[in-house]
Amino acid sequence: MMFSRKFSSLLFAGALACIAVGCGGTDAPRMHKVTGLVTFDGRPVEEGTVMFLHDATQDSRQAPLDAEGRYELEVREGQHKIAVEPVIIETPPSATSPGSSDYKKAPNIPGRYRSPETSGFTADVTAPAEFNFQMQPGKAK
Repeated sequence: MMFSRKFSSLLFAGALACIAVGCGGTDAPRMHKVTGLVTFDGRPVEEGTVMFLHDATQDSRQAPLDAEGRYELEVREGQHKIAVEPVIIETPPSATSPGSSDYKKAPNIPGRYRSPETSGFTADVTAPAEFNFQMQPGKAK
């Protein structure tokens, strides 16, 4: 009887500890809120999307830019490459066309910034942070 009561108490205490700290580990990635401002030649980019591409997992997250060039999203902890893309315009299918999607004209988002491989923008996300991206006219260096 005494063994049973001690065992029950021990089992209960173990269950509480497990709930408090988490059982069995978790495979969930550590996520952090990132915010920032995207500019072109010193002016906010009022339309478009900023994309964070995680180097190790290739997981990508995107957020729209607001009228002040600001974005906010949650991304996986680690190194990221960044791209800034124009708004995508969808054309619905019709009787004479299968429909399509294409980037809206955006001279304030030069081609080199539209790919994480060529933009030159990176972010090392280790905690909630602000990352500002300043695009410049001209050729990539």
